[in-house]
Amino acid sequence: MNSHVQFDTQSATPVTIKAAPSLSELLQAHQKITDLISTVPSGVGANNLREAAEELLYDITQARAATWEEFGRKVQILVDQTTEASHEGWLTAAQEGVYWDLKQLNGEAAKA
Repeated sequence: MNSHVQFDTQSATPVTIKAAPSLSELLQAHQKITDLISTVPSGVGANNLREAAEELLYDITQARAATWEEFGRKVQILVDQTTEASHEGWLTAAQEGVYWDLKQLNGEAAKA
């Protein structure tokens, strides 16, 4: 994760600010978690991993793709995770994530 130090203007105390993870980092983390799920016996641990993977998917929808390759990886995972049982909130998040990536990658100014 990228970070840099700034100073709190009130107390001159150094404050570390961490940048949000990149789309590539989120995709990699999701892959690691899904790989772990297959090795963990079903139960609380596996359920916790599934919940973490699902939360990461929403972060992935919001993270912008920096390249067409990254965009392709994002779309693939979003499509792979979409089923007939997917709720409207998931479908909207996936659709909007792809929409804004396409605008950005095509050089259009984002007006959100």
